[in-house]
Amino acid sequence: IVFQAPKLTYVQAIELLLRETKELIVDIAVLPENAVEHPPQVTDQGELNKDNVAIMLISRFARQKRMYIVLGSLEEKGQDGRIYDTCVVFDRSGEIIMRYRKQTPDLGKAAGTVPGLFSTELGPVGVLLGIEAEEEIRWAPIIAASPWLVLNPVNAPLRMDSALAKAHPELQVSAWHQGFQRMQSIVESKTRAHPCCFLRADAPLRMGGAGTSMLVEPHRSVLAPGWGPAAIVAEPTPSAELTIRRPPGWRELDVDEIIKAANHDRDLLKYEEVEMGPRYLVWTMQTPSSSHEILTKKVDWSDVREQPTLAEEPKDSGKDHEQQEASNSGRQLVGTDVVKEPIPESVMGREASCYLLPITTRDGRNLYVATERSAAMTFWDVRQKREWRSYSLINSVGGKSGGTKDSDPLARDPGGGLGLDNLWRLLTVTATGLGPLPFQFIVAASTPLGIILRIFDEATVLQGISLPFESLPWDRWEKFPEPEGSLDSSDDELEDGQPAKLSAHIRAIFLVDSTTALAVAEPSGDRPEAALLLNLETGTSEFM
Repeated sequence: IVFQAPKLTYVQAIELLLRETKELIVDIAVLPENAVEHPPQVTDQGELNKDNVAIMLISRFARQKRMYIVLGSLEEKGQDGRIYDTCVVFDRSGEIIMRYRKQTPDLGKAAGTVPGLFSTELGPVGVLLGIEAEEEIRWAPIIAASPWLVLNPVNAPLRMDSALAKAHPELQVSAWHQGFQRMQSIVESKTRAHPCCFLRADAPLRMGGAGTSMLVEPHRSVLAPGWGPAAIVAEPTPSAELTIRRPPGWRELDVDEIIKAANHDRDLLKYEEVEMGPRYLVWTMQTPSSSHEILTKKVDWSDVREQPTLAEEPKDSGKDHEQQEASNSGRQLVGTDVVKEPIPESVMGREASCYLLPITTRDGRNLYVATERSAAMTFWDVRQKREWRSYSLINSVGGKSGGTKDSDPLARDPGGGLGLDNLWRLLTVTATGLGPLPFQFIVAASTPLGIILRIFDEATVLQGISLPFESLPWDRWEKFPEPEGSLDSSDDELEDGQPAKLSAHIRAIFLVDSTTALAVAEPSGDRPEAALLLNLETGTSEFM
């Protein structure tokens, strides 16, 4: 997991690690250069060690999570009195296994003399800090060690005039894209003799870095979702699979093709045989609320507690010790009863936290509409790889960006004494679907009282419909057959003199035209899912 984050206090850094790794099995976490503020004693005296509270707590976290942690760089005052930018690496037991001092230091800092290399279960891992990833002299000893992964914590701002970027934001987007392309070309050139994975952890744009965190492999690049704060989960390809993962079209170049390609990379002339071909570009998306939580959401610190080390445990702990190790690592241990709980299966979006739709605006802009269950919507520009517009469904009623109270059925009938504002805060998005035109789509949500539908034209609400649960055709909705010998029961029976409350959720929907939608509804109780034809003019429904 790569954290594209600004400089944090060690408290913020541990909260970030706790939150983003809570439900993941993570092997290695990487933070950018100058990643963590630390108590004054680290910079004023002594070396980086566990006497410092920041180092001690991060070490404890690495041991409990059984993961490697790479602190991009901290400021270290060595015993010689000089100041270094030092990358600190913790192994799965929480021990510091590498202190790499930057060999191409910033102004006023001393230079290290030893290449950055540490060992893992999969082989050597190299570390290049900042601009060292662009220097041939720094790559040479790393490649000589045949690493399977090279890490590049960096914190370098985008090279562009701030006034020009403000006046022409499209130029800033272009410069951001070029930063990815330039780094990809450098890595392809430096790893041609020994193919391996390259992982770059950058700080966000306007927060010290350029927002260019990425994973580069011979066959693909996985790019940061945006230039702001982000947590990127990536799975580097094992070295043995780098060749077989290539997409179709890779081939060996002839002499003329090598000479032509050397116009862009002169290092190609060093090789008698050169293979080239197409590459995958993997560009993930991240909603604004997720990006905001990177820096603001608080977590429970109780997980970072003191635990006995291996040396303190009884030597005859046997299987109990093995099970504890499996529990700490989050992996299934063969030969024991420890099994990681499976993730709930997702059926028709039941466990989805976000729904994704591709649309094209009238002016030809390709967008993805990402709608969160919490009713927040993000229109994501595919070409520029950034947020184009955001919207909240809560604003689409009562004269807020989507009609008036007179035109909206829900506004006319808040219902149940909940009040309109409270009712909308209880809604949950359950499905989205495309419309007959490339710029139209429909969103379905559930509230305690009924189903809400919103039809969009690009980012504008065209129509709002509410379907109270009691308006659905319950009298014609078939039920599952009762098992033989069981007592007859019904979800329609009276409870304390009142009819049992029936409800349903839309799990899939498609806008047929301006007056009709096709939906799959999942009811409560003992009824199966059913296809419904929704009349958007009358607010009625019938079975397909």
